[in-house]
Formats: sequence, structure tokens, C-alpha cells
Amino acid sequence: MRTNTILVLAATIVYVLLTALAGRTSINGGLGPDGFVYEAMAVNHDLQAGSAVDKLTPAFPLAAAIAYAVTGNAVLSFLMVNVVAFAVLVWAACWILDMQA
Repeated sequence: MRTNTILVLAATIVYVLLTALAGRTSINGGLGPDGFVYEAMAVNHDLQAGSAVDKLTPAFPLAAAIAYAVTGNAVLSFLMVNVVAFAVLVWAACWILDMQA
């Protein structure tokens, strides 16, 4: 368990560093081509704002809405959701590999 915690922390730190080095897109103020749809879903809590495809994953805009309430910045809130999602995926990979061992 301790090894998994260290792996998750190390991978997340590397992810944050690579994200910082890569920079943001200049499209729609850093939100990307579809970002305005997700921003409306997160900022206005309007899950009907997107198309049928955008509505398939309402958990991410809702999670970003929680982060947006704290930060007041849509781009930063989606970044925080991405970091948490990445950490959860790394933890899940560690857990699956532990189950195989």
C-alpha cells in the first residue's frame, strides 16, 4: 500500500510538471475547441447546455463545478479535475496489478 501511494504521488507530480511545461492551448482562452460547452455546464450547472455527446459524461463538468466554486476559474477547475482523475487512474492501475500478483 505504501509503495502504491508513492507511485501515485510520483506519477501525479510528473503529470503536473509535464502539464506545466506543455502549456495551454490558445483556443477559447485555454479551454480548447469544445471547452465553452463544458464551461457552461460547470459554471452555470447547466447539464443540458451540451450536445448529446457532451452530455454523456456529466461527472466531469459537475466535478469541475465543485472546483470552480473554490477557484472561480474554469480552466483551473478543469485542470484540478484532470489531476485528480489521473491520480485515481494510476491508483486503479496499481490496485489491478496488485490483484494480479
